[in-house]
Amino acid sequence: MVLICLVKQVYPEQTRSETDRPINMKITPTLITAAMAGVLSGIVMPILWPKLIDEGGSLVIAFLIFVAFPAHAFVMGFGRQPTGKPGTVDMDLLKRVGVWLGAAMLAMVIAQAV
Repeated sequence: MVLICLVKQVYPEQTRSETDRPINMKITPTLITAAMAGVLSGIVMPILWPKLIDEGGSLVIAFLIFVAFPAHAFVMGFGRQPTGKPGTVDMDLLKRVGVWLGAAMLAMVIAQAV
C-alpha cells in the first residue's frame, strides 16, 4: 500500500483513473524499436547460449528475457493495432519482423567478427 501511495505522489498523471481501470502500457512498435530489439537479441544470446546450454531452465528464461519479450514488446507492441482489412497481411508488422531478424543476424555476425 505504501508503494502505491509513493507511485501516486511521484507519477500522479499515470495513476488509475476514477473508474479504476488498469494502466495500459503504450509501446508503439516502429522499425527503430524492432532493430534495437534485434540487436539486443543478436548480441546477448550468442554469448549466453554456450554458458547455459546444459542448464535447460536457465536457457529458457534467458531466451524469454532477451529474445521473446523484446520481440513482443518492440516488434509487435502491446495493445491492439489497426491491421487493415480482414484477411490481408499486416505489411507494417511484416516489415518490423524483417528488420528485427535482419538486425539480429547483423549483430551476431559483427559480434562474432570482433
